[in-house]
Amino acid sequence: MNSDSITLRGMRFHTLVGLLPHEEKFPQPLELDVTVYLSLRQVGEADDAPLGARDGGHARAERRL
Repeated sequence: MNSDSITLRGMRFHTLVGLLPHEEKFPQPLELDVTVYLSLRQVGEADDAPLGARDGGHARAERRL
């Protein structure tokens, strides 16, 4: 795991989720916490913020429901 991470907590959505017929008809609340682990070393050394946006190929996302 890389030492850098970006965390978004408490993201709330209303979405259609579920397997049962009634669950697919009515939006339900869903709250997500997402942590992305990536290396920002190259961005920091280059001092080039847009470079960080292109560095997403090495990120690993973690979902907690």
